[in-house]
Amino acid sequence: MARGFGSTLGSGTTDKIVAASYTSPTLFSYAGWVNRNADGTLSAGRIFSKDGSTTGEIAARRSASNVMSLSRKFSTTQGDWTVTGTSLDTAGRWNHLAIVYDGGATGNVPVVYVNGMAVSVATLVTPAGTVTSSAGVLNIGNVASSVREWDGILGDQAFWSGVLLSAAEVEALYQGADPLTVRPQYLTEFISLRSGPPASLIRSQPVTTGTKYRGDRLALNDNTR
Repeated sequence: MARGFGSTLGSGTTDKIVAASYTSPTLFSYAGWVNRNADGTLSAGRIFSKDGSTTGEIAARRSASNVMSLSRKFSTTQGDWTVTGTSLDTAGRWNHLAIVYDGGATGNVPVVYVNGMAVSVATLVTPAGTVTSSAGVLNIGNVASSVREWDGILGDQAFWSGVLLSAAEVEALYQGADPLTVRPQYLTEFISLRSGPPASLIRSQPVTTGTKYRGDRLALNDNTR
């Protein structure tokens, strides 16, 4: 039970879900289920892109050359990091992805978990200046201009502000814990893609363009089974 994006598994290249605006956090945590079919438009399909004063203040994307890339806007130079050599590389496979990042210092590197296990993260560009923190919408499966669609399927998507999830909490989410029970006071957005239209379980309802309901069974540990 999930949602398809893109021309093959969804409705088309403009597929996206736009959630309510909030302020980009310095302390950021994300957890969600992802399944890649291909690399998306320009080999840069977005899992999510959180806007602010500029588009994509925080983003996770697929890249043909860098496999999975993460970015965070800073006042002088945007930080970019990449994850390679994991099961995220394999098309057609469900993975639980979690990202934990403290933008309070330019030397900090995101901690990335794939299926509950921390993986190696390489720095492509070290950020400079101060982290940008402003209000903007959350785009899931694309960017605001709808030109970087995720080509594949996405399960539930959860976002926390002002907290760094622990390894134990990430493992619990991978094992099937409901995001509503994990640091609920910091849970900024939780988009359920389990059945029917995409729905926010804690905020105003998102605006959905295209996408397609998928009856695909998620990974064994997913709590939607």
